[in-house]
Amino acid sequence: MKKILIASTILAFLPFVSGCQEKKSEVETINPFSIDSMNNTYQDSKGKIDDTVKKENEKINQALEDSGLAE
Repeated sequence: MKKILIASTILAFLPFVSGCQEKKSEVETINPFSIDSMNNTYQDSKGKIDDTVKKENEKINQALEDSGLAE
């Protein structure tokens, strides 16, 4: 009887405990009629593009230096 009580207690509280570590991700939807939304989207994209271009330029410069074609 004691085992059944413990098992049912664990099963009763399991749904409450299982969602504790779940992290809700905030997804921003783009509203084309909102200036703030479009500006935020532009700023996010601009940062990602700048980072990608910087990494690619570093790779190209490194490859040129390795090949001896860099001036």
